[in-house]
Amino acid sequence: MFIIDDSYFTGKINVPNVTEYNGSTIEAIDDYINKYGRLFMRETLGNVLFKDLMLNLDNGELKEDASQKWVDLINGKEYTKNGETYTWQGIKGGCDLYKDSVLAYFVYLNYFEITYFTGFSLASTEAKNSTIINPSNHLVEIHNDFISLYQGSCTYNPITYFNSNEVIFRDFYHSNNSGFVSYMQFLLDNEANYPKVSIKPLQFKNSLGI
Repeated sequence: MFIIDDSYFTGKINVPNVTEYNGSTIEAIDDYINKYGRLFMRETLGNVLFKDLMLNLDNGELKEDASQKWVDLINGKEYTKNGETYTWQGIKGGCDLYKDSVLAYFVYLNYFEITYFTGFSLASTEAKNSTIINPSNHLVEIHNDFISLYQGSCTYNPITYFNSNEVIFRDFYHSNNSGFVSYMQFLLDNEANYPKVSIKPLQFKNSLGI
């Protein structure tokens, strides 16, 4: 596994407990975790930081002597900036029974798109514990949930983010003073530990695709 495991895929991102649809074998969710988990971390951290992260992992889990910055990124951290205290729940999404992980949502989006739109319907009535879903609406809903975890919810009070004194973007999707920060905000608030990350803002979607 890579940081998370198949126990994360419940509720809205439930993966049916089946191995075949219409006689065709579907890759296990484990394969998607290993592939797309690495892809997400590499694309958002950049090659230099990603290589450093990998040196601190053993079979996808933090080593006992892992650098504190990687422990904080994966397991979460409470920190103070400009007199305000913030909580980052970590790539693992906290320790609650409901594990709200940005990485799990990213993996699920890729799993859903590949399995559904290549003919392996996640709404198959033959799948154990499955439910009938509208694939397009479901994909939009999960995409927007992912964006909220990735960069925060929409707000009319944008934050201007800098990286090495260079303006990256004006963020209309930050945490809106909830005290809990998104993945993007944590990285940019802690630039000293995560310099020159390649993370970029993404767009919300609606059911019309606009």
